[in-house]
Amino acid sequence: MRIAYVFDQLLPKTAADTEQVVNTAAALGACGIDVDLILPRARGVEPVDAESLARWYDVEPRFVVHNVGSVYPAHRGLEKLGHAVVGPWAQATRGADIVYTRNIPTLLALLAICRQPVVYEHFRPWPAQSRAMAVLFGRLARLRRPPALVMHSAYAAASYLAVGFSRSRLLVAHNGWDPRLMEPAMSPEAARAACGIDHRGPVVVYSGHINERKGLSTLLELAQTFRDAKFVLVGSEGHGPIEARAATIPNVEIRPWCSRRALVPFLYAADVLALPPSSGPLQTVGNTVLPLKTFIYLAAGRAIFAPNTPDLAELLRDGDNARLVAPDDAAAARVAMGELLADASLRARLGQAAQTQAASLTWQARAQSLATFLEGLR
Repeated sequence: MRIAYVFDQLLPKTAADTEQVVNTAAALGACGIDVDLILPRARGVEPVDAESLARWYDVEPRFVVHNVGSVYPAHRGLEKLGHAVVGPWAQATRGADIVYTRNIPTLLALLAICRQPVVYEHFRPWPAQSRAMAVLFGRLARLRRPPALVMHSAYAAASYLAVGFSRSRLLVAHNGWDPRLMEPAMSPEAARAACGIDHRGPVVVYSGHINERKGLSTLLELAQTFRDAKFVLVGSEGHGPIEARAATIPNVEIRPWCSRRALVPFLYAADVLALPPSSGPLQTVGNTVLPLKTFIYLAAGRAIFAPNTPDLAELLRDGDNARLVAPDDAAAARVAMGELLADASLRARLGQAAQTQAASLTWQARAQSLATFLEGLR
């Protein structure tokens, strides 16, 4: 089986969606599927190839890259439309058994042009987030040849089922993690030495982009309450409001964005791995649904502190493999964080359960499920 994955972003980038695309392509390739990534090419920039992408994202180059020119660089809207025009006409796209995308303009173009099955993968519950999207996807569901859907959570999938998509053409495929990148396992002491974290008390780690939309103000408030704990936020790409506020809190450290492999020692250095206990990323901003960090947090075998939102609740269970709190409830967050920081046996029990669950959530396991689903579309 040959898949053409038409993706409209210039690679490589630090964005989580690009990491997800490349890991998916590499894992499908490891399953024996021929994967062609149809990517845009920027004027005056050397085009990327599979080997350079594989090095950046630390995967095996089990895919082929095709660079097609259009309007890059330009306004982002024009870029998306430009790639939607040229990507579906690429020779590799036309020769594929299945065409695949996570970009809406490209999806519409593929449905108009291609005779092969078209697959749309995404994390957003678009029909629930926008009336216009509900109308659009409702119409797509009624096409004679509707797209098949791959959703990253049951939470997102429910919104597409609600506008008429068939369960038989929809797969819920949680994302994953790569066991290679979690090796070697490290003790907290060794990991802290490797990361330069000089602190004898408990350590709380957050990884991911650092900006106000991620709800990080809630973690900064917790840091001000628990002065004996060190809060380490890894993923800064500049100096914004969160970085400025963190500089005024002595027990908060901001670290720059780093590769997934370089991030792993920070995870092992933690007593608690935190997701901000805020509803904002899911309910208000809407661009963070079951984030990728969830999977490496589980794999690290450390206690997870997170909001009890419907997407995270698909994998995290309060008192079993995580400590969950009602989002935006500052008092509940203080109580739960206090319990975790005070009770090493609780942290160990939650971490062990998290690591046990992670065993079935690798990129490779996901790719095998996805390959079975795609074979059924042919």
